[in-house]
Amino acid sequence: MSRNQVNIRDDSAVSAVIGVIIMVAITIAMAAVAYAYFTGMIGGSEQSNAIITIQQQGDSYVVISNIENGPVPATQITISVINQTTGLPDAGCSATLHASGTNLAGGDIISITGAHTHVAYDIDIGYKQTVVGKCTFTKQ
Repeated sequence: MSRNQVNIRDDSAVSAVIGVIIMVAITIAMAAVAYAYFTGMIGGSEQSNAIITIQQQGDSYVVISNIENGPVPATQITISVINQTTGLPDAGCSATLHASGTNLAGGDIISITGAHTHVAYDIDIGYKQTVVGKCTFTKQ
């Protein structure tokens, strides 16, 4: 070996191989997640086909008169009070469910507090991310 020769080691091939392996692994993982999402394995939640009929019965409450395709657990519902004029929830108005048991039943009462006189509100009952009951409420 002469004095002017320099040993040059080429390690770039090792890095390229590792890079390709990592890119293939990432692509396979992304394909698996996309497959699971689009086939409904992840990301989606069950929707309800329950139908709840509610009616205004006084100046401060509505009554659940009928439930179809139940049961609907009382602890799993959401109640929204939306001002029809603004289309937004009214900060001073709220709804409280007074259930007779663990599941909603006909005759259960939803009391409305803080409603303004002569203002129309939409009362929406949600269950499993679906509006299953709706009525208009107006305090006289």
